Amino acid sequence: MNGIDDRPGIDDDVTLPDDLFTDLDRLVVTEPSEAVTLATASIGAADATGSVEERIRLRRMLAMAYAHTNQFEKSLETCHEAIALGHDGSAPVEVARVRLASMQPLAMTDRADDAIDAGQRALQSLESHEGGVMAVRAAANIGAIYAMTGRPAAALPYLNRARHHLSDGAVVLGQIETNRGTALAALDRFEEAETAFGHAARLLATGEMSWAAAIAEGNLADLAARQGAIGRSLRHFEASRRHLEHDEALGDLGRLNAEEATVLASSGLTAVAREAFVAAIALLSAHGAPGDLAMAQIAYGTALVDAGALPEADELLTSTNELIDAGEHGDLSRQLLTLRARLAVARGDRDEAETLIATGISGTADRPIQRVRWSLMEAGLARSGGDLARAQALLDEALTVAEHARITPLIAELREVLAGIARESGDDDGANVHARVAVEAFEGIRGTIQADRLRQSYHRHRLGAYGDLYRSLLGKADHGSQAEAFELSERIRSRTLLDVMKVQTGDVESPAPVAGAERPLHEELVGHRRWLNWMYSQLADGHEPTDAQIRELGDRERAAAHLADRLATLRPPSGFDAPLPLDRVQADMDDADVILSYLAVGDSVTVQVVTAGAVHGLSDLAPVGTVSDLVAHVQFQIGRVLAHGGTQVPASRQARLRRDMDNALADLHKVLIEPLDGWLDGKSRAVVVPSGDLHTVPFAALLGAGGYLVDRLTIATAPGISILAGMTMAEPLAFPPSRALVAGVPDGFAPGLGDEARFVAGTLPGSTLLHAGDATREAVLSAMPASDLVHLACHGRFDAEHPTASGLRLADGWLTLDRLADVRLDGTLVLLTGCETGRVRVDQGDELVGMVAALIAAGASGLVTSLWKTQDAAATALITAFYNSLANGADILTALRDSQLAVRQRFAHPAWWAPFAGVHAGPKGRCT
Repeated sequence: MNGIDDRPGIDDDVTLPDDLFTDLDRLVVTEPSEAVTLATASIGAADATGSVEERIRLRRMLAMAYAHTNQFEKSLETCHEAIALGHDGSAPVEVARVRLASMQPLAMTDRADDAIDAGQRALQSLESHEGGVMAVRAAANIGAIYAMTGRPAAALPYLNRARHHLSDGAVVLGQIETNRGTALAALDRFEEAETAFGHAARLLATGEMSWAAAIAEGNLADLAARQGAIGRSLRHFEASRRHLEHDEALGDLGRLNAEEATVLASSGLTAVAREAFVAAIALLSAHGAPGDLAMAQIAYGTALVDAGALPEADELLTSTNELIDAGEHGDLSRQLLTLRARLAVARGDRDEAETLIATGISGTADRPIQRVRWSLMEAGLARSGGDLARAQALLDEALTVAEHARITPLIAELREVLAGIARESGDDDGANVHARVAVEAFEGIRGTIQADRLRQSYHRHRLGAYGDLYRSLLGKADHGSQAEAFELSERIRSRTLLDVMKVQTGDVESPAPVAGAERPLHEELVGHRRWLNWMYSQLADGHEPTDAQIRELGDRERAAAHLADRLATLRPPSGFDAPLPLDRVQADMDDADVILSYLAVGDSVTVQVVTAGAVHGLSDLAPVGTVSDLVAHVQFQIGRVLAHGGTQVPASRQARLRRDMDNALADLHKVLIEPLDGWLDGKSRAVVVPSGDLHTVPFAALLGAGGYLVDRLTIATAPGISILAGMTMAEPLAFPPSRALVAGVPDGFAPGLGDEARFVAGTLPGSTLLHAGDATREAVLSAMPASDLVHLACHGRFDAEHPTASGLRLADGWLTLDRLADVRLDGTLVLLTGCETGRVRVDQGDELVGMVAALIAAGASGLVTSLWKTQDAAATALITAFYNSLANGADILTALRDSQLAVRQRFAHPAWWAPFAGVHAGPKGRCT
């Protein structure tokens, strides 16, 4: 109808059409905006020719349509007008129905007691004159208002009465079940609530009740989040959003977005949640009910307290106090009291915090889970005051309640706090018992989250529990503790990359998914990514963006990330790989193999040394600050050499640069390697797993008393042992490989890149050579999946601020990480000899962003990349020696070592011979 009704007969001069009320009955619940248009256009005809009952009935339907489109004042005006038409008592049933219709707008405009009064009057009249379905609806609405205003115990008798006496009517029963679920959830009866909400969603989805179905889905989302099923929660939010966007129910959409923002904040996505809260509050300010606006502001204030933004939280507290009447909003008043208490605790105001907590606890007689949350705050105060025994007693009691209710997030939080108290009390073993339960709970919640970004953020904000348990276990000498520590370290680091290796999504540029719900989101994401790739190429070529483009870049990056999150929630749960246990790793190792697994935990760098027959741990290898300073000094020394480029440097200057570099490398060797020396005896192959700043370290060049580490060991670096094991290849790479791709893009700055590509192609008979203008982005991308070996000789670029803008300079522009991440490989060996191709941004939890991570996720079985800018002649010499070694039967890592040793004879400074690092998995995922 597009908002316009062109049927004849809807004007002041003709009678009402026979199907008018039938159409309105349907439109009020399926297309309320169209119902407003049709009813408004029919008022004149109804007043001219209709009976009193028809005139009242039409206004009742208009009032309901106004309410469903959040036009609550217009709805109430229309209800008053309809009631006035029946003042003579000639249409008591219609007037009762109008009173019934007025309950929603009254409740949504902060007049809950007036709404209950209207419902009671309607119920009394309907029972006297009609009974049946309308009386059931009156009882159901009274129960709904009680539930909305935090009086769930008063709500349930009305709702149960309505439910049990309703013989049919899926829509009405669905609405009743939604309100029963709300009341049950408020009373912490979560299993019953989930059953009610699920029943409601199924009932409402079978008809055309999109608005009501959205409410049910939103309630399921909230309940799932409380129980730790974040992925399921986000799927319900997405289903609800689609209904509300279709109906243009902006107030309800604002409330839904605020509830989702709360889930995002609890997942650790503080910045994203903050933007979502601001947008939701703006929407609710314009279109929502005061109660919903207050709820959103309280949730936002809580997130701000958690983020340490106390002044902003104080402002929200003040404005929210002005929105609600404590007498009519018991539940909101309790939420506001909780926010006030959290603020007092955060400010360190013990007296006010204790008073507020006592008040809060006094109101939780029929709400055991809310009492648990108050107990957490009370225990926190006791703990900060040094009364660990009282804190533990409070938490032990709270834990019993939480475990009985099976609220996983709450159990995990209580266990984590109890672990901390036990450690402070000197009970390390008791702390580990609690920490293990907390970690397993966190793992279970993490596994429900489909969107990579959300899952990574959730994991990152729970790493404290993992790290404390890991360090405790690492300090124990027994094999069981060391094995548990090893598996825990693999749970801490690079988990998103390990997940993606199992769950590889398709290229976003491929045809859109079949699912209708995904298609518009997919098309919007494609548009953003095309623009971003264009802008990334502009930045890489040195073009200066305008202020408007910088703003648009940020907006589009955020929009693309949000769309990717939404798409992920629509796809079926896929499950994720668990990290490898230690015994599996050791079974694949030879006597000559060793693993050096570094991990920064808190203020300390730790290390675990794994061999085929033993495992050793050091929980305090060195302070993180000390290691960072030493790494920075090595980088400074590399930069001094690179600053000279290819210019001639006097011999005395060269000697001084070499000496300073060796001193820096020796200092780092003394901290990272010397404490492990006894465990390295007899070893010839090492896998180094870096952490934090160590991802930039050239381990081959660390200098000890016996020379550089490369003189002693063949070295691979890997983001994690489980990741390395997942980089499988069916068979050892035969040399020369049967399918090889070589691309070279020389220019005036690096003319040798063309010679390098031709040389490599010459050593690989049958290889595909893309030289100069032939090496376009599409040509390279289309050839990579069918290749066993890919060698790209071209400029590289790493952008730490926008890592997805990093990339490789091909003939027609930059192949950015954003596009490279979508290629699919099948155990391919990839060599990237351009500058900085191995640099990564290291996020918390050692999550890596860069070409290395993208290609591992794509299916590469091995990589050779550069940690810094390479010198053209040295790089060419190293590549030549590398392929000569391969031709003589060496494996990838041995060939890299051989080439470094050979090139060092001519280019003695480590800045020239040590920029390349290799990671490679043997057949069937061997770790070394």
